[in-house]
Amino acid sequence: MDREEIVKKVGTIFKERLNIVIEEKNFNEPVLGSEWNLLSSDLVYIFFDVEKAFGIQITEEDIDNECLFTVEAMINMVAEKTMLA
Repeated sequence: MDREEIVKKVGTIFKERLNIVIEEKNFNEPVLGSEWNLLSSDLVYIFFDVEKAFGIQITEEDIDNECLFTVEAMINMVAEKTMLA
């Protein structure tokens, strides 16, 4: 799966779950920061939606490495995990 496909799927998750168009945001800004304005509970839903959509498992180590801190980090984590599958 290439980056464009991952971005599209992540975009669909954010649009369906939170009505956020990710292309209008900075992928490198923290999702819990003022630009994205997500709540920690939103992040839990995103966590499970990403796992389900990509058929991956996000580990505690991934979370420790801040894989959900920014959309860019999410995209990179998914890219890495789907290339290994």
